[in-house]
Amino acid sequence: MVVINTTDDLIRLLKEDPVFLEAARRELLTEELLSLPDRFAAYAAATDKKLDALTSDVGELKTDVATLKTDVSELKVDVATLKTDVSELKVDVATLKTDVGVLKSDNATLKTDVSTLKTDSAFLKGVTFQASMEKSGLPRMASQFRLRNVRIVRLAEYNRASQEFNDDVLRAFDDGVISEYEYDRLMLTDMIVRGRIGKAAQSFSYLVAEASYTAESDDITKVGDSAAALRKIFREDDVLPCLYCVNINDSLLEIAKDKGVNVFISAPL
Repeated sequence: MVVINTTDDLIRLLKEDPVFLEAARRELLTEELLSLPDRFAAYAAATDKKLDALTSDVGELKTDVATLKTDVSELKVDVATLKTDVSELKVDVATLKTDVGVLKSDNATLKTDVSTLKTDSAFLKGVTFQASMEKSGLPRMASQFRLRNVRIVRLAEYNRASQEFNDDVLRAFDDGVISEYEYDRLMLTDMIVRGRIGKAAQSFSYLVAEASYTAESDDITKVGDSAAALRKIFREDDVLPCLYCVNINDSLLEIAKDKGVNVFISAPL
């Protein structure tokens, strides 16, 4: 039997006898305190596991941050490139707008030039066609009506040969025989020719002619009005309205025939 007299004896016994040490511990400590080492070991293991996971996450986060930095750096480069491209695009757009403005101006000028050219061409064509009527059309008209001693007494463009006829027309206007419209119409008639039909003819016959490359209803009306005005001035003379053209449709041919207008079709210029 072990005798314990002093504290030293007790301490020595605790050191030397593990069984006594364990029994003393159970008497002195609660179950909660006794379980602390195991619990701490489990906690330490769990903490180590968490720390390992956290360390892994931090590593991945560092990698992600590094990747993000690289991406941001690349994005900055892309943004800088985009800004440069946008700047160049703005310059290109401004240049394009200028070019479009110039193109619109050139197009407007071209349209004006084309319009002027068409007008000039139409005028030139009209003048050329009137000359064709005088040169080629008049002999055909005179031949068809067997007109002798042919003389041009009036052209739309003033010439000295028209003076006598112009005086007769002006006198008729002054005397109220024809209206102002009829006077103007006679002055604008492309060609008026005078001659005689038959050797023994005592009176004159007048050919009143309008030239139109492509005949329109207005041409028939004009030559008809000119012929009607001329009949008022030269009541004893025959007046023959004529339309000289290249193109005329069947409908206008019928209208001309109904109105007594003689149509002479020319070959194209």
